[in-house]
Order: sequence, then structure tokens, then C-alpha cells
Amino acid sequence: MTTDVLRVSRTRLALLTAVAAIGAADVAAFAVTEPSVAFKTGGRAGGTLFGLGIWVALTLVAGTRLRRHDSARLSTATIGLAGLAAVDGVGLALIHWAAKVGGVRPLLGASLGLAAIGLVVSGRSR
Repeated sequence: MTTDVLRVSRTRLALLTAVAAIGAADVAAFAVTEPSVAFKTGGRAGGTLFGLGIWVALTLVAGTRLRRHDSARLSTATIGLAGLAAVDGVGLALIHWAAKVGGVRPLLGASLGLAAIGLVVSGRSR
């Protein structure tokens, strides 16, 4: 079932699913390889787990839609999750940039978040 809320081509959904899976893998790799940083404080632990949850949820929702199980709810969830991923990634990159820490990893998260929302917005039906 397609919806007028958001129609996205299968190619865009496949790309979105891949971007979200890479985002989830990046956060998971960070949590596993740098646990002393990722879980140093409650706020960092919460942020790490929240970010991982966003990426995993976006992967699942986009993958479900890719399998042609589309609905208005999934379309709305896709928009919301991609928006959260973009805000989270860009916000985290700005915080790291201001603190002059983090290196390339926060830029990857920001890029993936912007790619996710870009794929969603570029696929909107008119």
C-alpha cells in the first residue's frame, strides 16, 4: 500500500536503509570500542543509547517500507526518525567541534543524518 504522506522510490528506500544501518553500526562500534568515553556519564550513556535507538529504528522502518509494507504511520515515522538522526548528528558534531574533540567520527554521524533526511525529503510526493 502506498501513501500520499510520503512516497519514496525503492532505490531511495534501499539507500536510506543502508545509511541507517551504517549509522547504527557506527554508534555501536563507538560504544564497543570506546566504552569509557561512551558511558562515562549518565548523559553520555543516554545519548549513545538514544542515538543507537534512532538509527536502529530508522533501519527497521525503512527496511519494512522497502519490503512494500508501507503505510501512513511508517511514512510519518520515517520522517521523524530521519529528522532526529539529522538533528542528533549535526548537534553532536557541533558540540565536538566547539570542544575541539572527536575527530572524524562526529562528522560521519552528521553526514549520515543529513543524508537520511535528504533522502526522505527528496522523495516526497508533490
